[in-house]
Amino acid sequence: MRKLWVVASAAVLAFSLCAASWMTPVAAVSPFGATRTLVVLDSDADKDRYSVFLKTLSDRGFELFYKTPSTPIELIRFEMPIYNHLIIFASSANSFKGEFTTATILEFQNKGGNVLVAGSSSISEFIRDLAIEYSVEFDERSWAVRDAFHTPDSTDPLLISSSRFVGNDVVLPADEFKRGNPQPVLFRGVGHRLTGRNPLITPILTGHSSAFAAPVKAPASHTVQSGALTGSSLVLVSALQARNNARIVFTGSADMFSDELIKKKIGTAENSNFNFVTELSKWVFREKGVLKVVKTYHHRPSEDKQHGAYRIKDELVYEIDIAEYRDNAWQPFHTSDLQFEAVMLDPYIRANITEYVVVPHVSGELGGSIRAGRFISRVKLPDVYGVFTFKVDYKRHGLSWIEASETVAIHPFRHNEYPRFLSAAYPYYVNSFSMIAGFFVLSIVVLYHAESKKTAASKVKTN
Repeated sequence: MRKLWVVASAAVLAFSLCAASWMTPVAAVSPFGATRTLVVLDSDADKDRYSVFLKTLSDRGFELFYKTPSTPIELIRFEMPIYNHLIIFASSANSFKGEFTTATILEFQNKGGNVLVAGSSSISEFIRDLAIEYSVEFDERSWAVRDAFHTPDSTDPLLISSSRFVGNDVVLPADEFKRGNPQPVLFRGVGHRLTGRNPLITPILTGHSSAFAAPVKAPASHTVQSGALTGSSLVLVSALQARNNARIVFTGSADMFSDELIKKKIGTAENSNFNFVTELSKWVFREKGVLKVVKTYHHRPSEDKQHGAYRIKDELVYEIDIAEYRDNAWQPFHTSDLQFEAVMLDPYIRANITEYVVVPHVSGELGGSIRAGRFISRVKLPDVYGVFTFKVDYKRHGLSWIEASETVAIHPFRHNEYPRFLSAAYPYYVNSFSMIAGFFVLSIVVLYHAESKKTAASKVKTN
């Protein structure tokens, strides 16, 4: 019996160690250490088709795992994601082996996983159904984006170029993609539109005003159908950051990531496909645009010690240190639209934070020595006592969302802290003392006033 118990304990221990080895690498998604990436391809031969893009991922430290629709695919094990990131280049496959469904991908994203989805003119219903969950509606199969005025290769009418870079400067650097005359991106595939039901998704690259959607086999003189996507409403690439800071990118062109279009020239000029897909992958895999609250601190102006309770109408200094991960390092974050709130059911204070300094931080949970931006707000607490929440809630497209909150008690004045005399009550003070003085004078008059004898005798005679 003792031997059986020892064998059973050893088996349980071995199983626990195996489960830990599966789950430990992806316990937390962060800019450092989150490297396990699943790449789903149409076939094994596609590794050579996307070799340049995949090599950049490997050079940046990502650990790539390859699967095809014919091999079992598993994203989640023991309610934990096996991978940190997911790339879907299998745009034409309608079904996959294993537990790889729309619901599984949604669960993977809800657990913090990042997803890059690329379609094509042979887009499957699987990709279209997945995209519609995020308010992205791809065109139907066998449709493509065309643009007679932006076709770099006359022998390939389905290949277009676009330099309509929209969105914020976090996903795509403004100096390279939005200022001056940026090099266009080559695109061959299907377009999509944003239905507007999800406010979190934003377009990154759209078609020119001359772009339109048409069937692949339509002639060059094809008339644009009513209701077809055209111009800026024809989205080529879009991005979404969920409320849990997981990121997902949709594009209708897997060819955009291929060696063919990365190396293809537009006349004698280079295209910007390589830089575009590199910056796009950096954002979706959280290599940039990641914010972190390093420290929060609040105190009275004349003190340095933080308190858990304050008095009504106290002057308060609130400080918050925020770092941004970009260029492979934590750097000071700076913005002009950060706000401090003091909330008790409703916000009693909502003030812009205007003061800013750069401060160093050593070690801590971020590891190593980092520099953060310190935002300082000076406010006067409300004339209301209770339990308040000091909060900074910052949500912007392209940047990971941060929310720093702390519960603080605000108490009223003590009985010996009120002023002895209130200036507003001076009229009442005067009224009270004048009444006392008048009563005192009247008492003296009544008590010490005596009638003369003549007056008293005349009163008696009259009676």
